[in-house]
Amino acid sequence: MLLNKDLLFPVPVYQTLLEEHIMLNIYLKSRLYSWRDRQRSGGGSSTRIYKGSWQSAKYLHELPEFRLLLEQIQPLANMLPNAESGNGVAMHRCTEMMASISDRFGYDLPIDCIESGWRGVYCIQAPEKSGGIRFSHPCADMVEQLAKISASHHIYDATEGQLLFFPCWLPYRFEKNESTQKGSDGDRIWVTFSLRAEEQNLPSDY
Repeated sequence: MLLNKDLLFPVPVYQTLLEEHIMLNIYLKSRLYSWRDRQRSGGGSSTRIYKGSWQSAKYLHELPEFRLLLEQIQPLANMLPNAESGNGVAMHRCTEMMASISDRFGYDLPIDCIESGWRGVYCIQAPEKSGGIRFSHPCADMVEQLAKISASHHIYDATEGQLLFFPCWLPYRFEKNESTQKGSDGDRIWVTFSLRAEEQNLPSDY
């Protein structure tokens, strides 16, 4: 499986469509809905509700239920360049992973940018008109003041099975879920995660 590279603003964004994602997504949805239902009945913890969006805790990568997803992400993550140095590829480790289920007309929490490394987004369910992921120019205000020399934002439509990697400092947010489907069929489900480059032990004569 290969990663396709886009340049926004220009900032590198890598994307691909996971193979065999249909069965994987069915499995992940069942695990996430079960977790959410337990939380709503008072049996869960470390979750948040924000304007119609349920968000899990940030340790999904440590749970055996999400190992299948992590096993697909890891080899692709290791194709990414070292975000700190910008040179060569690096082994990357997932440091946090969380999921969100947005009801119809729901919003996700604004995303806090972190200082270094890569961020990833995986789409589990995306009904029509459920909104995409919007990336903003790192200097959006300046761009607008400079007579819009370049685009101030770019939107990727939500596509089930799509995996995106981008620098952690690139501002982004999920758009409002305006799906017309009712019940769980109208939910939008994303998984987001963070990656950090592992320290490499180089030979003494390197």
